[in-house]
Amino acid sequence: MLWLKEMDDIGFATCNILVQYDEFKEIEVIQMLKRFLGNIGIYGYLRVLTMRP
Repeated sequence: MLWLKEMDDIGFATCNILVQYDEFKEIEVIQMLKRFLGNIGIYGYLRVLTMRP
């Protein structure tokens, strides 16, 4: 499962991502984010929170 939450605390599109290791890998999540948000400079504002099932 993948949850996206947009935040405006620094005026940029900041995302908190909750992923499960057995469903997504970090590279796949970043690729999904780039498709979802467009080509924004999100790498500096990307926090990947992983939870094992």
